[in-house]
Amino acid sequence: MGYLASLKAAGTCAVAVGVHNGITARLGERCGFDALWLSSLELSASMALPDMNLITMTEVAERVREIRRASGLPLLVDADNGYGSDELAARAAAEFAASGATAVCLEDKAFPKRNSFYEDDAQELEDRERFCRRLEAVRSALAGTGAEIIARTEALVAGQGAAEAVRRARAYREAGADALFVQVTARDVDVYGGVLAEIRGLAPLVVVPTALASWSQADLHEAGASVVIYANAVIRTIVKTVTDVLTDLRLQPRLATVEGDIAPLDVLFDVTGHPLLRASGVPR
Repeated sequence: MGYLASLKAAGTCAVAVGVHNGITARLGERCGFDALWLSSLELSASMALPDMNLITMTEVAERVREIRRASGLPLLVDADNGYGSDELAARAAAEFAASGATAVCLEDKAFPKRNSFYEDDAQELEDRERFCRRLEAVRSALAGTGAEIIARTEALVAGQGAAEAVRRARAYREAGADALFVQVTARDVDVYGGVLAEIRGLAPLVVVPTALASWSQADLHEAGASVVIYANAVIRTIVKTVTDVLTDLRLQPRLATVEGDIAPLDVLFDVTGHPLLRASGVPR
């Protein structure tokens, strides 16, 4: 039984955090999260790129390997929309699984995708039957690897409504998805609970509550979630905190200005596993 299936079978809800490299993965593990999520938004932003299919499967696979070296937590990997074809989707999924992914997530956005929260961009979906064929191709590529497939529908984001979101989720499960993920933005929060109620019996549900800031993990688990992912908290923290610290340091250029806002060197050495610290028994 795979990781996601085992969560649903046990009736538990894992809490995952979005990361983009080795050190953020290790910090997520040290802070007690159950799993990690490598998303295209987090990775693209870490490279100062917009989230619109500009990163390659090779770049993602390298980050998967880096994260796997830094942490043993289950790792869910965003494969966007499969990079534009069934063949590329299958190859990407196989590469990510070989690099250490626990599960691979594919969304039904048309290529090139646009981030769900880009309000000024058209949000177009792949044809439902065509996306099912893509999932079937990925299912075949992952046979024997143990990696699971998360099928993500953007039907709500694209304005196609709750009924279409449910219709697509059911079709994707039949096409071989191990878990389901229905993306939601603020516009559709009122119908989201009903969508989850319709599909919660089909498969483990993955929920990213970016638009559900007031919903707790317990609320989301009660609604059917087997995994709750705080997908972009890390990169947003970096942008705000680094900007604040660098602004203060530039205005008052002495280290004492920001010393209380940055980690001591011994903490950095601990997190990165200095050999002498490891030899003395200090945990990673």
